Amino acid sequence: PTHRLSAETVKLVTKKQIALRYSVATRTVDSWMSEHIIPYVKPSARCVRFDTTACDAALARFERVIKKT
Repeated sequence: PTHRLSAETVKLVTKKQIALRYSVATRTVDSWMSEHIIPYVKPSARCVRFDTTACDAALARFERVIKKT
């Protein structure tokens, strides 16, 4: 069966909201998009949206643990 995602199951946010979430500039989000680091959806030519859960998972791959000496 085909599963459709409803608005309640996926939280889509804007580029500005993603930048605020990770405390980076929107230009950094642009770089992450072009480097295919974070997933995004383009419902139209000028509209970009991000699934916060998918972005969290994608960025977790780059997380480093720093040990204190």
